Amino acid sequence: MDILSFLGEIIVIFALSLIALFTALPFISNRISLIGLYHKLQSPLYLGGEKFRDKVMQVTKCNFMLAFPILFAFYILITQNIPNCDAQKVFFVSIGISLVTLLILRVLANPCELLRPLICDRDGEHSVDHVRTHKERTLSFFYAIIGGSLIIIIGIFSYDLLEGVSFEFPPLAPWDYVIVLILFIVFILVVSLVGEILLYLFQPIDQLP
Repeated sequence: MDILSFLGEIIVIFALSLIALFTALPFISNRISLIGLYHKLQSPLYLGGEKFRDKVMQVTKCNFMLAFPILFAFYILITQNIPNCDAQKVFFVSIGISLVTLLILRVLANPCELLRPLICDRDGEHSVDHVRTHKERTLSFFYAIIGGSLIIIIGIFSYDLLEGVSFEFPPLAPWDYVIVLILFIVFILVVSLVGEILLYLFQPIDQLP
């Protein structure tokens, strides 16, 4: 082994990982925080609120940016730990898990009366402080998942670079990747819409003007 060449590769990987994490983690934190905010909807009685369409689009943008690290992390974890697995099936399972994760994040981060038994105080009532504590715990948990997913991806890619191993994508034709990407974007929009409909039907307890 050429020690100098090996150390050079380590330094380059370390520098790139440092830049990637310093850039990505604050970005992810910002998007997670936006998912945890719920502004009052515009209505005939409250014209200063947010339009439902605008709310759906903003949430969709955040979900789109958060979905990919979750998707690839699940894909890499499953393919690395299950010998001789079907990479194509794992890929679609990972897509489903990432979409479900995003829907749960949006709903749980904005607790509503539907979740009241889970967030009430010992006296059977919920206070604003208790609700916000629940929100912070939920957002912190999902931030740890998504941030940890990114770190796992960087770690595995770094090792593959040192070993000279190329990352294996699912065995799909190029046109199939285009179709999957389009469907993935559509599903993210659907998941975002479903989450906002749920929050519209079961209004969050803690809402911003």
